[in-house]
Amino acid sequence: MKALSNLSVVVAGAGALGACAALAIAEAGARVTLADPSPDRSASAVAAGMLAPGFETLLDPPAAGRPDLLEHGRRIWDSLAERIGLDLDRRGALGVAPAEDLDRWQAAAAAVDFPNRRLARREAEALIPGLRAGDGGL
Repeated sequence: MKALSNLSVVVAGAGALGACAALAIAEAGARVTLADPSPDRSASAVAAGMLAPGFETLLDPPAAGRPDLLEHGRRIWDSLAERIGLDLDRRGALGVAPAEDLDRWQAAAAAVDFPNRRLARREAEALIPGLRAGDGGL
């Protein structure tokens, strides 16, 4: 008998975290309802499926002091991806912005030991054709 077999659980939010929580709870035996009143406004919709702890640390004030936790969260996706047959792209993330923002992002990334590389505008545009890359990328 599974540990949660007598429970009915509602998980609010069907983004990446809500869906994973619902899966884990269902696998533990509970009956699960996954509900999302506004899926187009979730964090997953905004992030477009990107798990980028470096940028989360740089751009999301509540995450600023948590780079180790965010990196751990990114790493544990590997086991879920393997279980469900999901192909993860590990080539990194690209942020584009004016030079002064890139300077600030690069300094913040260095302060928390996140690997990064500054890209000239031409390099950023070559990675994503059609992208209007501001002054460059990181």
